[in-house]
Amino acid sequence: MALKAPNPSPWPHPPPATGLAQQDRREKQSEIRLVQNKLKEIHSELDRTLRGEDKYLRLITEEHAAIKKEREMMNIYEELETREREAFNVLSNKVRVSHEREREREERTKYWSLIGSLFGALLGILGTTIATELRMKHIREMIPSGQEIKPLLDEMVQMVRGSQGQVSEFLENLTKMFKLESPMLLNSKNKFNENNVDITENDFIKILGGLKEQNSALSDQMNELKRLLNLERIIISDNEENKQNFVFIGDSMEAMLQQTERNIESKMKLQTLAFVVGSYAVIAITLPLFYYLFGNR
Repeated sequence: MALKAPNPSPWPHPPPATGLAQQDRREKQSEIRLVQNKLKEIHSELDRTLRGEDKYLRLITEEHAAIKKEREMMNIYEELETREREAFNVLSNKVRVSHEREREREERTKYWSLIGSLFGALLGILGTTIATELRMKHIREMIPSGQEIKPLLDEMVQMVRGSQGQVSEFLENLTKMFKLESPMLLNSKNKFNENNVDITENDFIKILGGLKEQNSALSDQMNELKRLLNLERIIISDNEENKQNFVFIGDSMEAMLQQTERNIESKMKLQTLAFVVGSYAVIAITLPLFYYLFGNR
């Protein structure tokens, strides 16, 4: 049985890809098995053939050709294995490089996400701070400070003190006017002294009527004086209370404004702190999520 000579140059082109190299190796391995099976058949037939027969010479020739072909195919097979390993190494290197690039891309994505989150948090904090400052400035412009209110309160206290002095002076003048040496009493007294020389019944009646009138006028004057004195005491007490109230109102107003400003500042700081904590919480939640999403690829 005649066998075809193998191709002396199985690789006229550069090494194929891994799949093609593996396919060529398997085909060559199948051809080697066929040649080896053919050699087994020839050996079996040689054992049954006598050396003196012509068939023995033909079998020896076929055996020699099959062994030669097997040797050539084994060399080609080894070369195919070498090229397959080279192609596999090239593919492995490409896969490794691809994995490294993918990992680098994931790292860059993670770092850029972290930088973006931090930058967003900083922008949020900066914006909140600016808004807080603007709001506090607006509130300070709306609410007058204690230094602006204090001159007004001092002026009001001075006005009250001046009014109190005027009222006191007025009451002193009234007190001097309504003493017993008033012109009405003096006129009554002079009339009594002038008419006490000749006292008749009619004169006595007139004097008694004059005394009654004088007593009535004196009672009216005393009542008026009491009313004025009571009014003076009421005005003095009211002025003292108003003075204390003005001072108290001024101090309490300044304290209230300062307390309001402190409350607003504390609320703004609390809002800023809550925003910062919320931003960092969002960052802490999103980073593992990004790592989970991009790290498993």
